[in-house]
Amino acid sequence: MIPEGWIKEKTGILCDSIVPGRNKPRNWGGDIPWIRTEDLNGRLFIKSEDIEFKLTKEEVKRAGGKLAPKNSVIMTCVGNLGIASIIYQPSSMNQQLHAFVCKKEIIPLFLAYSINYNKNKIINLAQKTSVLYLNKDGCESIPILLPPLKEQEIISSVLINLDNMVFQTQKIIENLHLLKRGLMQRLFTEGIGHTEFKETKMGIIPKEWEIKKLSDIAKIIMGQSPPSSTYNTESLGFPFYQGNADFGYFYPKAKVWCNFPKKIAEPNDILVSVRAPVGSINIAEIQSCIGRGLSAVRIKKGNDVKYFYYFLNQFKGIFRLLQQGSTFEAITKHDLINFPVLLPQNHNEQVKIGIILYNIDSIILNEQIIKNKLKEIKKGLMQDLLSGKKRVNIN
Repeated sequence: MIPEGWIKEKTGILCDSIVPGRNKPRNWGGDIPWIRTEDLNGRLFIKSEDIEFKLTKEEVKRAGGKLAPKNSVIMTCVGNLGIASIIYQPSSMNQQLHAFVCKKEIIPLFLAYSINYNKNKIINLAQKTSVLYLNKDGCESIPILLPPLKEQEIISSVLINLDNMVFQTQKIIENLHLLKRGLMQRLFTEGIGHTEFKETKMGIIPKEWEIKKLSDIAKIIMGQSPPSSTYNTESLGFPFYQGNADFGYFYPKAKVWCNFPKKIAEPNDILVSVRAPVGSINIAEIQSCIGRGLSAVRIKKGNDVKYFYYFLNQFKGIFRLLQQGSTFEAITKHDLINFPVLLPQNHNEQVKIGIILYNIDSIILNEQIIKNKLKEIKKGLMQDLLSGKKRVNIN
């Protein structure tokens, strides 16, 4: 059903098309962006400085391409179809892309959002080969529900404001990760309040700290998978974690449960992925069954779980150095037993380091929740606004 005052039209009527040249460029250099599919992912707008490869006018001509002008909408037409971005400058592109030059009836931002929204319809237009492919006719046959220009502008403004909020939240998350990384590096080399240090095989550390084996401060429990006949998806028995595919930010998330576990992780056990990919870390929130892809590290009394959770995260690169096997990468119980750890003798210092890093992680997690919520709001608004189900006030 077409909303009152809207029309339904194909992209070939609303836009002129520009297709890439048949020849792949041979010589790089110049200042004309050469855009590839991977340059579109996650970007609504493409700037020249975002593009790795550049061409001269002569190379563009040799490749047989035609430049897409500023404000063209670039869309993927091979493989992962229907990703659209807007270019800020005249650009060339590879053969997996198609460019739309908007006519006066449609604004580029509205077209880009409409293409991203209509991804499933675009897939239905594709040539069904081993790789999905949309030829020029297919690209020009994408149906667009088109409101008047003023309504397009308001809808686009609402969606771009949400995109900007998502972007700003992501920048906050990235900066917090940088802060956390720097703090981890500092805290695990300088500790808190120390003035004297010593050189060790693990680098410079506070004089009062010791290097111990993981087995000195923790019990190591290697996972063992129970018979598949004991599995269920009805939340009966123990949550069953098989590897890092079950891991969340702090705590794993159960997809399968088990009635008769072979090996059990207790609450606050540190879970370590011992099979490829090796070294991912989580914490068991409740009593759980662990499969052969995991090990539970049970910190002994007198030591702080959060401290060692972050320590193992900081030094998980050592796990990757220890992984064994030419075709199947894994670490053994012997590797874990002998894993070197830095031990502050003062328990309060362990606690303080753990709390500092946990507090930053809590903020990161909260910002991630905000970001995900914003993306859900945007998804719902795209469904409502681009279909005309909900109308904006243009007065």
